[in-house]
Amino acid sequence: APPRSLAAEVAEHIVAPVRYSSLLAAAAAADAARAMERKAREEAEALRSTWAVMEADLPLWGVRLFMRIFDDAPHLLLLFSFRDSRPLEECPLLRSHGVMVMRTVGQAVAGLRSTGPLLKALGARHAGYGVREENLGVWPPPTQPAAE
Repeated sequence: APPRSLAAEVAEHIVAPVRYSSLLAAAAAADAARAMERKAREEAEALRSTWAVMEADLPLWGVRLFMRIFDDAPHLLLLFSFRDSRPLEECPLLRSHGVMVMRTVGQAVAGLRSTGPLLKALGARHAGYGVREENLGVWPPPTQPAAE
């Protein structure tokens, strides 16, 4: 057999394996993306089914959410017109605001993939109320739901 050219050697031992490993990497990335999409769909469905339970009593969950926030950051109560109401848990204004917030959460749950415009509008509205970015860290983290 005639000797192989340097180009043929490079093609066989370098280019072909690189192409093959690139194809493998692309296939692995595609598999990972499909797995992430599947997991996101599963999590969205779990969130929707959980939300269905909460949606049955928005006043209760709205009040619980805000009481948790006010327990964690009492200074935030000063931002609300009902700050002097007692007992706070029974305040109609708190209940009404809690229901509005929970309805907004419901909209976000219903449109999990398109919440950007909703959240931007809420951020702009709340900035006008004096809510600052550092105030947002008091919301219950996902691992500690307001239902506790």
